[in-house]
Amino acid sequence: MDPLALAFTAALAAGADVPPLPAGAAQDAAKAAVLEILRGTEVPPPYIEALFADPRCALDQRVADRFNNPPPNQGEALPWDEYRRRVVSEERIAAGVKFLSEHGPEASAAGAAFSVDRGILAAIAGVETFYGRNTGTYPVFNVYYTIANLVPRRSSWGAKELAALIRIHYNDASDPFEVRGSWAGAFGFVQFIPSSLLAYGVDFNGDGRRSLTDWPDALGSAANYLRRNGYPAGATDFSHTSPVYWSVYAYNHSDNYARAVLALREAIVARTSVRRPSAR
Repeated sequence: MDPLALAFTAALAAGADVPPLPAGAAQDAAKAAVLEILRGTEVPPPYIEALFADPRCALDQRVADRFNNPPPNQGEALPWDEYRRRVVSEERIAAGVKFLSEHGPEASAAGAAFSVDRGILAAIAGVETFYGRNTGTYPVFNVYYTIANLVPRRSSWGAKELAALIRIHYNDASDPFEVRGSWAGAFGFVQFIPSSLLAYGVDFNGDGRRSLTDWPDALGSAANYLRRNGYPAGATDFSHTSPVYWSVYAYNHSDNYARAVLALREAIVARTSVRRPSAR
């Protein structure tokens, strides 16, 4: 690592407020790892080199700080009752009912195509991004670039996900620097990571791209993910010990998360169920 990169890393360790490290300022591990991962694939090395030379390619101190100092009281650190209170709120339930009133046809189509309950799809979108409202503001390319360079315990994973992101956008002829997501690298309405989009992404609207900011693709991709992770076709058991629970758990390895998705689904469905008028 050259002196500039060493100084940058030292400043991070000291907690200083430093600017992003410009692309090309160091022989960084991320670039070397990505080139190796994508060796022999359809992605040509000059395309990869150009991305790392792009002035938008930069390390992000915020990401390194979040990974090296995880925020307290998140996920499993909270008791279930408190987690449920925060996530399965009246506001989120009401928004879920509104979401299905607006995007019910897309949710129903994706559910029918993969034999997945549309309420589960709505609940995942609700828990992940509040139905597309909060998809994240971090440049996802730079999130994984930072992880691969500055978070040693996750560097291999960061490089793998960065390579997957590059591969997706090379094949879609789109700009990977335009993707925004969470500080942890998830993006889109249903918060996939790049390797999940490669493996489970669906072009459900037939426009030639798997875009997680288009509801048909996002819901279809989530449905495909659940089915390929153990969701039984046409399942009706949504209990805490059901195969549906475990398919949701595969989506995010958190008991609180999976239980919240099931609880939100139950609340939304209860309010959107069609009640037949009583016979006279």
